[in-house]
Amino acid sequence: MPETTLSIGAVDFAFTVDHTAINTFLNDTTPADKIGPAFNFVMGCVAPDQKAALKNALTSGGEIKGILALQVAGTLVEEGADTVKVAVKKPKPKPSA
Repeated sequence: MPETTLSIGAVDFAFTVDHTAINTFLNDTTPADKIGPAFNFVMGCVAPDQKAALKNALTSGGEIKGILALQVAGTLVEEGADTVKVAVKKPKPKPSA
């Protein structure tokens, strides 16, 4: 998949997102744990030479900035998703007899 560049603060980060990474992120997300999978997904997709800088941007005092991790993960999922239009078709009412 093509590279996606996101600006986080004043730094541009390069990410490569594929369907396997998205699926793993979604499968790892549970009602009790969304932050960890989001952080792992984002860290796994960033360019290797930018991992340390991204980790610094996404953490404070050793703790993950949850909202930021989720925001970045959500943006990457949207960018990496296929652009197929999905619509619900309502059945036409049947004529009365």
